Amino acid sequence: NQITMAVKLPSSLKETDQLTWQLDGVTDAALTSNVATLFTKQSDGSWAFSTTSSASTGCQNTSGGPLAMGAHTIRILDASGKVVAEGSFTLTP
Repeated sequence: NQITMAVKLPSSLKETDQLTWQLDGVTDAALTSNVATLFTKQSDGSWAFSTTSSASTGCQNTSGGPLAMGAHTIRILDASGKVVAEGSFTLTP
């Protein structure tokens, strides 16, 4: 099975602004980077990111192990800790 994640960030962010990704409140150090590392600037000034992966790859916790069944939350925070994007998903057997 394939999963797709798409994220849009506001135009108020600069390409050098640092972002921190969290999964269920736990920071994913592998995805801590600046905006331009993963996001592409759009014509309206916003930033977009999209990726498709297999469920076995995309449904891992921050330690690389499988996620538990149930609801999960992804948050992206700016350098001051403000949430700039948030989404949720549910894993079912």
